[in-house]
Amino acid sequence: MVPMSYRRWSINIVHWWSLVSDANRAYKSQLPSLMSRSFKKLLGCGMLLAAGTPLGFAGLSLDNVAGYYTFENGGADSATWASGGAYEGVLRAQGTSTGYSTAQTMFGTQSLYVTGGGFFSLGNPDKYRFGAGSFTITYWLYMPSPAPAGSSNDATLIGNKDWSGSGNNQGWVQALSGNASINDDIKANAASGGSRADATAIDMDPASQTGGGWTFVAMVVDRSSNLLWNYVADPWVLVSKGDFGASNDASEPTSASIAALSGINFDAPVGYNINIGQDGDGAGYTQLIAYFDDVALWNTALSREDLWEIYSRGRGGESLGDILLIPEPSTYAFAGIACTLAGLVALRRRKKASR
Repeated sequence: MVPMSYRRWSINIVHWWSLVSDANRAYKSQLPSLMSRSFKKLLGCGMLLAAGTPLGFAGLSLDNVAGYYTFENGGADSATWASGGAYEGVLRAQGTSTGYSTAQTMFGTQSLYVTGGGFFSLGNPDKYRFGAGSFTITYWLYMPSPAPAGSSNDATLIGNKDWSGSGNNQGWVQALSGNASINDDIKANAASGGSRADATAIDMDPASQTGGGWTFVAMVVDRSSNLLWNYVADPWVLVSKGDFGASNDASEPTSASIAALSGINFDAPVGYNINIGQDGDGAGYTQLIAYFDDVALWNTALSREDLWEIYSRGRGGESLGDILLIPEPSTYAFAGIACTLAGLVALRRRKKASR
């Protein structure tokens, strides 16, 4: 288990820089004669360091989060927070009960446990209807073994379509691939109701295999490049390698062209929902035994770099909530602050000395 951090920083580097800029302008307007070349260099040092501070990746913004599910506190924390307000997911039990578990967690103290045909429904709210736009699905997955008793072929992990009927049916899905006896590969599919795109399955080592455990999974529909992307990163994908790739446990993401589906939406048909652990119709075809944590839906196509940021920092113990809500100033930012404040102190002293 990786504990969740509950740190909350009250200093935001952007707000700090705004205050420093205001102070700098005030001093410059009042004491133009004291702005010596040496001081300008000192102040410039702080400005340069602060301006060069990494403030995050383009796609990793709260504005791009359509929904986020932590499954903490019996699901009470599984609210979405972007445009449109909150939408609470609903547990659907069929046969064996599905619920929140403390047995296996990636972050915090609880995860979603899916078993016996049960599933978790995110519904089909407008905020999850991306139309002909780009979107991304990210989550962490823990499977006890390649084929737990009762698992079905091509079991749905998350999706909004009638996957069991046909991969051509309208919608999208990420699912296990192939025969249940070797069901440890994950693939992605998107279709219009007539045409389909399938991103090739990527191997995942479940917990029963040496080195197996929590796996980061993502699906990206990128309309600008007309590609469907499939990402699977189990614990064998080493953060030290710096990227997904064939040289990192053969984890190169796979893709499929969706050019033939340009302008066609993959939204759930009427009567269907986005479900975790079951087809969009919730009919009970999928039999899956798995744990899910930190599930997020994004209204943009996250880049490879964005996804690596989530993965690598996740392996370091940071949940998506930590990454998005805790802007931790880097060493460079602190250096920038120190450098600029030193410049302001020096200016203050020069002002006193001139009196």
